[in-house]
Amino acid sequence: MPTLVYKYGLLPPTANAEVVSDQMQRAHRYYNQLIEIERWRRETYRKLRSWMPEIENLEAWRSVEVERLELARQAITSQRASTRSRSDTAEQRQRATEAREALREVSSLWKAARDAAREDLELQEAAEAINAEARDRMRAARAANGVFWGTYLCVEAAEDEARKHARFEPSFRRWSGDGVVAVQLQHGLTAAGALGCEDTRLQIDERPRPCGSGRGKSRPRVRLRVGSSGRDPVWAEWPLIMHRPLPAGAVIQWAKVKRERLAGKDRWSLHLTLVVPVPRRDSGDCSQAIAVDVGWRRKEDGGIRVAYLVGTDGERREVLIDPSVLSGLQQVEDLRSIRDMRLNGLRELLGPWFRDHAAELPEWLVSATEHLAQWRSPARFAALAIAWREHIDGHGEALGGIYDLLEAWRKKDRHLWTWEVNLRDKVQARRREQYRVLAAELAGQYQTLVIERFSKSETQEYQPPESETPDRKAVHSQQTQAATSILCGCLLNAFARRGRVTAEMPPQWTTRTCRSCGFIDTDWDPAVAVEHRCTACGELADQDEQAGDNLLALWEAWRERGGDAESAGGARVVDHSAVSQVSVPRASKWGKRGRHSRRCSQGAN
Repeated sequence: MPTLVYKYGLLPPTANAEVVSDQMQRAHRYYNQLIEIERWRRETYRKLRSWMPEIENLEAWRSVEVERLELARQAITSQRASTRSRSDTAEQRQRATEAREALREVSSLWKAARDAAREDLELQEAAEAINAEARDRMRAARAANGVFWGTYLCVEAAEDEARKHARFEPSFRRWSGDGVVAVQLQHGLTAAGALGCEDTRLQIDERPRPCGSGRGKSRPRVRLRVGSSGRDPVWAEWPLIMHRPLPAGAVIQWAKVKRERLAGKDRWSLHLTLVVPVPRRDSGDCSQAIAVDVGWRRKEDGGIRVAYLVGTDGERREVLIDPSVLSGLQQVEDLRSIRDMRLNGLRELLGPWFRDHAAELPEWLVSATEHLAQWRSPARFAALAIAWREHIDGHGEALGGIYDLLEAWRKKDRHLWTWEVNLRDKVQARRREQYRVLAAELAGQYQTLVIERFSKSETQEYQPPESETPDRKAVHSQQTQAATSILCGCLLNAFARRGRVTAEMPPQWTTRTCRSCGFIDTDWDPAVAVEHRCTACGELADQDEQAGDNLLALWEAWRERGGDAESAGGARVVDHSAVSQVSVPRASKWGKRGRHSRRCSQGAN
């Protein structure tokens, strides 16, 4: 049975709003405490390991090479920034390349020595003691913070994800007003149970009641447990915008209420994690398939292609982003550019003025603007205007009108900022809705979805400054506008929801392989043109359409071989109706957890 998340809009809380806000702030502090403990654990282990002479020498050598590479790259970027072009010399790029290769060499030696050190029994015992102390600190932080149990489970899960995916050190989060309160519904809660308002963790009252003072539309209410008074629940309540009913037979596993700050205003939403039953279907009934080659490409007319569809029923068409979405995203970029230019002009004006009038200004203002030339955030200038307004006492004209200029900038920037944030939110929602409608249409027409299986993050890598191949900013911009990861998520969710089959095929050579003769052309650049003529048979084909045909061919070949794991070749096929999965053999969740436990016991980082 697939797991889905149903999202509903909420109005501001009408009961225990202070408790909700307090829980969110406590959860934020608890998260940063967990990050602090994890950083302490890593640093303590590194210090312990660096006492070994070989590792100590390699770390010192590595630090020298890191600094050398940073200086070489800084010279290149500074040269380009001063001339606003790629005016760096071949000698500068060669210097950075040599530093990068040297760093790579010493890093490989350092990693080998680090891996060998894990076999040291004394180090293992010391690492276990460090990990045990870290766990004790985490338990103490949980007990002292006062976060309700459902919410602190969300915080700990978020910290665990940050720890696993941090490239270097996991980062702290600043308080922005965003937050979440949650409850976990052990053993599940049926939709009927939630609507019956008898559970002590989550209640959804479908009876419409007036909001606020009685004016406006009457709405249902949702109540979430955010604390306990003895054994009695402490409820928080929100008016609910229930735009669709809960699916019949659904079991609720989690209920989360999120608060997001959008252009200075709070936006509330309810997120219900549901296990939804799907109708069973004969696993062999999957002949109707649709292959979706996902990618982004700028068309000659200015549109952006995000996918090409090839179906077994003869369906062949491209998927384009709605023109209103593209124009909206471009307007968002324009607004951001206007704000940046206005900020640069303000900084160039204020910096010299504060230096020239330092003797005439109060001490607090001189101290606050000491490093103004390095400020990059508009929020810092807005905070300066607000703080100055509280101290100015009506003598702004005596300062040559500079305060009035700053205050005028603040008001205009706030207007542009509100416009930018709200427009971005609306455009992204419109794009997401387009992808959802497309996914629902395909899932209703076909039994099988065939797509490529690859990591979208691999396509987001940027070239280092010393690379001879410059970054193409237009490509990155198109990728951001296309948001193909959202498209793939919508497709997978729609097919899973309806009990269909999803087949993720290996992506190697799907574009370069000729669909007619099977020749793999490795000498052409797919980014140059959308159409390509095969050098073996001479067929001219749209490369994305050809990739769709190749994906269908891989799917049919997989079925003919019996669909066994050995013949999958990197494929991952899931029949959501039969709740069965065939994939390349890989470690289970508990196997991964076992490896992770062993690594932690050895102090791995």
